[in-house]
Amino acid sequence: MCQVTLVLGSDGLWDLWAYKELLEYTFKAGLASTQSSVVTSLNLLVEETRKQSEYLFGEDADNICAIMVRFCNVAPAD
Repeated sequence: MCQVTLVLGSDGLWDLWAYKELLEYTFKAGLASTQSSVVTSLNLLVEETRKQSEYLFGEDADNICAIMVRFCNVAPAD
C-alpha cells in the first residue's frame, strides 16, 4: 500500500495549485499504484495545468515540469 506521495514541480505548476489541490491527481492513481497509473495521473495534472495557464496567462504562461513519486510499503521476503 502506498502511503506517501512526493510531487516536485516547477513554478509553472505551483503558480496554479496548492499541494492540497494536487492530491486530487495523486489519488487518481489509487493507493496501490502501478507505474502506469502514476504516469496517467501526472499526465492529467500537467495537461490541466497547461490548459489553466493558457487560459489565465495566455502566451505569458510559464513552463511546466513535474515529477511524482509514490512510496509504498512492501512486505519483506521470507
